[in-house]
Amino acid sequence: MWEQTATEEFQRLGITEATVTWQMVNYLVASDAVAFALAHLLFFVSTTPGCQDRLYEEFKSFKGQEINFENIRDTSVPYLTAVLNETLRLAPSPISIGDDLECLQDWTYEGYKIKRGTIVNVLPMAVNRNPAVYQNPNSFKPDRYLLENRTGIQKYAFATFWHGPWACPGNKYAQTIIKVFTIRLVLNYIINPPSTLTQLEYEPGPTTLRFKDIPIFQLVPR
Repeated sequence: MWEQTATEEFQRLGITEATVTWQMVNYLVASDAVAFALAHLLFFVSTTPGCQDRLYEEFKSFKGQEINFENIRDTSVPYLTAVLNETLRLAPSPISIGDDLECLQDWTYEGYKIKRGTIVNVLPMAVNRNPAVYQNPNSFKPDRYLLENRTGIQKYAFATFWHGPWACPGNKYAQTIIKVFTIRLVLNYIINPPSTLTQLEYEPGPTTLRFKDIPIFQLVPR
């Protein structure tokens, strides 16, 4: 990828070897973001009636089978994919994306105007809960991400990993880890929600959100 920094596109976007190196560091130390997403997924799954049972039914075919990238594609595990997408929509770990991005030209969209030179940040928590896109935007409703329902969701209405040159390079890696973990966990345990928390609360970290109180789940062997 370093070779691409010499291309016209990368130079136009200001992507240097230092930019690529920093992205790789983010990729390798993304364990906090994965843990943040997993904690939310377990919370939503354990507190949403019927959700855990639907996952278990979808995972039965994995008993005694090897889990690999091919058999956990979105079309192979559609409900898990929907649960994961809805979790990531409601609980993006980055506070903002593209800190201190400068608008390079005057820009107008549906009456909103941004002048050249304005510093812009993208706030995933706000983008992902846009009521103009999502019905009941603050509710956990994974069915909205099933293949037959998601046609009305615009690409840029989901900002957890962002898109284009600023997209998170560890996107697929993180989702694969979460999928494998969830399959193995749900196949072997019933997940009970935290006994002392009815909702999750946050405090800001340097670049990501943090839990005020860490959720602790009870696992019951199946």
